[in-house]
Amino acid sequence: MFSLKQIGLLCCVAAMCGSAGAQVATEEILSAWRKKQAEVRTLKATWTVAEHHEPGSSAGRNRAMADGKPFPPEAIDTTREGAFFLDGDKWRWQTEGPTWVNRVERVIPQSDVSMFDGKDFRTFNGIDWPDPDFAHPLGWIYLPELAHRVASMPQIAPVALLYRPFNAGYGLFDPEQWSVSDTAQPERLGDLDCLSLTFTNKRNPRGVRRCWVSPAMDYAVVRYEPARTTQVEIEYQRLNGRVVPKSWRGTQMFRDGATLMASYVFTVKSWNENVSMPEGTFTLPFPPGTMVLDGRPPAEPRPMYLVRSDGTWREISQAERLAGLTYSQVATTDTGEPLRPPGQRKSGSTWFAALTIVTAVLLSVAFYFWRVRRARSPPS
Repeated sequence: MFSLKQIGLLCCVAAMCGSAGAQVATEEILSAWRKKQAEVRTLKATWTVAEHHEPGSSAGRNRAMADGKPFPPEAIDTTREGAFFLDGDKWRWQTEGPTWVNRVERVIPQSDVSMFDGKDFRTFNGIDWPDPDFAHPLGWIYLPELAHRVASMPQIAPVALLYRPFNAGYGLFDPEQWSVSDTAQPERLGDLDCLSLTFTNKRNPRGVRRCWVSPAMDYAVVRYEPARTTQVEIEYQRLNGRVVPKSWRGTQMFRDGATLMASYVFTVKSWNENVSMPEGTFTLPFPPGTMVLDGRPPAEPRPMYLVRSDGTWREISQAERLAGLTYSQVATTDTGEPLRPPGQRKSGSTWFAALTIVTAVLLSVAFYFWRVRRARSPPS
């Protein structure tokens, strides 16, 4: 028989051993992640994604709240094609196909690209709409900090979790910003025996990210919760002896954390590690006709431009933005010109009219002198 003191001592020892074992398991998980990150330099993957959006799920729903109707008004289901490219710290995600577009309030084809070139983060929404004053291509340029938020999106999270979990540029668990729990708790998810980890933001203790890893899958993350309203669940397969995603599902909830807002189901078509990247993969020149917002300057108002047909960028001044100029007014004038008095404008139509008048005058003068010269010439 053990005394109460001996029993208490044994419990303390057992607790210490259990804690030490869990701590070792935590380090084993992090070591496996580091090993994967070092082994895979590049990636090229393709997939299809089935998107579902609940009524009222659009980011632009506030525009429709005045009449009490959700935005979009009904559930939206679409299927799109996507691809992801990775090279060191650089990455590019792109998707094409039908999707709900706020500006036109309907489902139409759209191309979406997000790219981090190691320095700046760029994103592009390509749309072909008959009336550019109503809808036109949009582009944004941001500092790398925004890539942290984008990396938690369902479209990108599985790649970042598997290959770049610690990267400062967009890693989800950058050790400079996140501290990990000392213990990895055993949990069962469906048929999988998992270990759960909790990461806490060093600057904001309320910022918490949780993930569940599978020891049977080389400690790959099978569930990821970057926020109370977002969850990603990943199913893996072994391809050439390596653990790679087979499919994954991302869900986003409304602010109550209980009501579904949107879901994304990805099915992998191809997954190729350590392959060469096509030239120009990590450049994103905005095509002519794109309205671009430069979000890099820290102060408002941030610069806005329109890419012209010759590739030059026409700045849109703050005064022009406050005046509510249309896309067509911006596209056919120089910066500030639409706000000048009519007599001081140098629009394309004014220059064309002036050129037409000058040309007509010159032709008339030339014709006059030709007639005079012909009249003075002796008959043959």
